[in-house]
Amino acid sequence: MRNGYPLVRSAIVSTLALLALSGCGAMTGDGALDVGYEPSDAMKLVVAADGIDRSEAAVIAWAYFGSRISGCGFTGEPESNDKHWVTPVYFGYAGVPIEPIFIDKQTGAVTWRDTTITLAQLEKDVAHW
Repeated sequence: MRNGYPLVRSAIVSTLALLALSGCGAMTGDGALDVGYEPSDAMKLVVAADGIDRSEAAVIAWAYFGSRISGCGFTGEPESNDKHWVTPVYFGYAGVPIEPIFIDKQTGAVTWRDTTITLAQLEKDVAHW
């Protein structure tokens, strides 16, 4: 991750958790993240060439959740597990835990349930969000 953005992850996780407790929809009407980042701008903070760190994994998980899972709920803090970051996923108003998101530490590829997509595909999804 480019230097200067270490607080982005905490802001995203905190905002999504707060929104999950107060109601569904982490997005504003125009698709902008409530912390002031457009999803495509947040994804620009991810630099896979040097591997994926915890902050980048948090951004990737948030983007995947919003574009492929739901606008109702939030993602938790990524935890290291061998070759992947494992990110808890909480669904709905109550934040019910569901299957975690796995993010490859080298490539940024995302796996959830039985589907894997590349980081490039996620960037395309988010560009249309």
